[in-house]
Amino acid sequence: MKFSGFLIPIFLSLLLCSQQIFAIADLSQVPKKEMDRIENFLSYLILDEGFAYVLFGSKPMSIIGYDKTTPISYKELYSSPLFELESWWKTWEKYQYLFPMEEYLFFVQNKETWFEIILINKVNFIKIIETHLTLFQEKIGQTLSTNEIFNHIVSSDDFFTVGLNKSQTLFGLLLGYGKDNAEGFEKYFSKEKKTAPPPLASMQVDNLHGLMLPCFVSFSNQETKGIIKKYHRERQKIMDIYSKGSFLEITLKKLTATPAKS
Repeated sequence: MKFSGFLIPIFLSLLLCSQQIFAIADLSQVPKKEMDRIENFLSYLILDEGFAYVLFGSKPMSIIGYDKTTPISYKELYSSPLFELESWWKTWEKYQYLFPMEEYLFFVQNKETWFEIILINKVNFIKIIETHLTLFQEKIGQTLSTNEIFNHIVSSDDFFTVGLNKSQTLFGLLLGYGKDNAEGFEKYFSKEKKTAPPPLASMQVDNLHGLMLPCFVSFSNQETKGIIKKYHRERQKIMDIYSKGSFLEITLKKLTATPAKS
């Protein structure tokens, strides 16, 4: 089907309107109390735990979790949203069929002693593997293609131990912390006798606008400076996006967006 230059804007407007109506109809299927829980859940991940940079920026993935063996007394004392993750996930899981994703993988690793939530930006994730393919092959111990390595990692029942073969270097790369920092982290924590811990690249600027910046251990000042600048630029872009409407609708629309056809 061909469209004239005059009809294309009209067609796109109708398409966007239909998509918006569909999204609103989907949300209406979720009781308000449970929709509020989903919003609290996504708000914590996106604004407090760096998932925004996976959703709208260059970060390949984010991960957050907790030790299930944490004493109840500690949980009651600190009452951190961290300990609500499993409960929140169960609510999300009931309605996730309403939010099919093509550009992201959003899943949990639920083991006997720990619980983790992972968000992966497929394009960013594959780009990192492609850029450092030889390193990934070496650390994983298999001569696989970029897509084979991607499938191997994301389909494993233990993301770090099996998928990444316990490589802190690969983990750091996929978290968006840079090659030098990732390799430095692995070397430091493989030492039997550790010296004083390296400096923390704290990028948590004021939280007045409700969006924290990622924070990681720095082993390379030059690399870290570039990463900090990049995340500052992305933070501003993300804040601009969220200033234009509802946090929940913007987040769900981005999660469920379909890839642009080339």
